[in-house]
Amino acid sequence: MVADLAALRVAAGGVAAIAGPLRIGVAEVVALTWIDRLLARIASAYPRLAPELDVGLSGHLLHKLAAREIDLALVPGPVALRGAAIVELGSCTLRWMAQPGLARAGMAVTPAELAELPILALTPDADVYTVMQDWFRRGGVTPRRLNRCNSFSVVVSLVRKGVGVSLLPEELLGGVIAAGGLVVLQVQPPLAPVVYSAAYLPRDDLPVLPELAQCAREAAGLPQAWRGAAALDWAAGKVGARGDCPEIGGVGAEAI
Repeated sequence: MVADLAALRVAAGGVAAIAGPLRIGVAEVVALTWIDRLLARIASAYPRLAPELDVGLSGHLLHKLAAREIDLALVPGPVALRGAAIVELGSCTLRWMAQPGLARAGMAVTPAELAELPILALTPDADVYTVMQDWFRRGGVTPRRLNRCNSFSVVVSLVRKGVGVSLLPEELLGGVIAAGGLVVLQVQPPLAPVVYSAAYLPRDDLPVLPELAQCAREAAGLPQAWRGAAALDWAAGKVGARGDCPEIGGVGAEAI
């Protein structure tokens, strides 16, 4: 119904009437994979819209969406926001991964055994942090050493450097795994895929939000959309200089 009303407004005003900033909150995995494809679609369909990307963790982005500080959020995990319209975009398979020097490919580990290794995690406002904590809780254990960081790229870099193990999307890192840069651990219980969604709060002054969410769905559905990210190859060689991981060893990320 909302999409039908939006389509009528767009038809009445024409695409040329849709102009101005478009504030998009983007999870880092999306930013590293198919956001360029979405931007190309927006530029073609709505040339007078000016996208502004806000890359962050899902909890922070949903808080901004609730406050109407962004117009569209592309995030993983459940979206529990009253009045929000949600379009499913696709999913990623989460796997426990480590540097080959820290573990063997296909190595079977229990939650109790994994809890003895240094764990690298995103901060609590990331959906994957909740997934990770729930997985350990179901195993009846608590990680002995849990290091938190607010940058997905930095977490990947630190895992590749052998600092610890982490729960990472297999599709995105398939090339790194195939090249021997990371190994996948076999664990029980297995983890369910994490579902990504486009979420927005309908607005009379931006009636194309349903169409933009569908553009995101199309971009995410393209072949290889979720696979590979050249930016992660760069990140493996240089951790961000902002010191986004103060909890790791008590030092900034650049010092690790």
